[in-house]
Amino acid sequence: IFACSGEGLRRFWVTDRRNPEEFATTVIQQDAADAATPQNLCLFEDGKGRMTFTRTLAAGSSTEREIVPGAPQAIIWARGPGETDLTSRHATRGEVSLDLTDVSGGVSEVKVTGQWTLWLHLLLMAPAWGVLLPLGAAIANRTKAVDGAPPGAWFKLHKALQRVGWMLQLCGFVLAYAHCDKYSAHWQHPHTYIGLAVVVVGGLQPVNAILRPHPPPGGWPAGKKPVGRLLFEAWHKGFGWAAVLLGMVNVVLGALLARELDFTTVTWAVPLAIGCTGITAFVLFMLLGLVAPNNAMNKALTGAKPKGKDAQPA
Repeated sequence: IFACSGEGLRRFWVTDRRNPEEFATTVIQQDAADAATPQNLCLFEDGKGRMTFTRTLAAGSSTEREIVPGAPQAIIWARGPGETDLTSRHATRGEVSLDLTDVSGGVSEVKVTGQWTLWLHLLLMAPAWGVLLPLGAAIANRTKAVDGAPPGAWFKLHKALQRVGWMLQLCGFVLAYAHCDKYSAHWQHPHTYIGLAVVVVGGLQPVNAILRPHPPPGGWPAGKKPVGRLLFEAWHKGFGWAAVLLGMVNVVLGALLARELDFTTVTWAVPLAIGCTGITAFVLFMLLGLVAPNNAMNKALTGAKPKGKDAQPA
């Protein structure tokens, strides 16, 4: 890696995933900025940077890649955020393909193909936090009082959706960790921090649901819930809704992050489409249930019976 910074023009030999300043480097003697044809130069002026360097076409050692004349060469570039900072995430970056022996043909931008770990992460998290978990929460919120619905019908549907979503998001988290460990780096974007938070909260939801105080036969004495039940409802609903809302936002952030990192269009467009479709369905379901609690969809989901045909109270 050739780097131009306040320390001058340096060459890094990458042997591990660590802070760049810890790597052994080669400091390259620079030419004068006003030289007719400067071969090695690192210059910052008026907010712009200029870097030129030379190297042999042949690989000088096992740590170098050969440059083949007449063949496109993949070049990864990055810049920023400052002239001296080599440890922070770069402000702009990308990859191009260029024949270094004949630059008259210009450069072509190279899009990154998503690795299998990334694809599985996206295809698990998008349905989990973009569709299943939000709709499961919406059903619990909007279908409890549907006329003619069998007792507990909403809960069965809520539990089924949350179980599947819960499993998908846990698998998606494991794949995200494996992907960053092998192909990327951990904790480099808000998406990762939000993802950790929602997975932790979402992962604990079944645990606190199992430990919740159950009402005795005939209901709570005098209709008053004990403190333990009130604490459970505050946690389960409060943190649950926070996780659902942040999870939906994070699906979009994840897709946009893949786009920002120059992955192929299909890599970020597919999870974005899944997430946006699920979010739209969630919003419409909540609004419809608010305006018309006994709408046809809610009745169909809960198996509500028409009045006069052995209907049971919700």
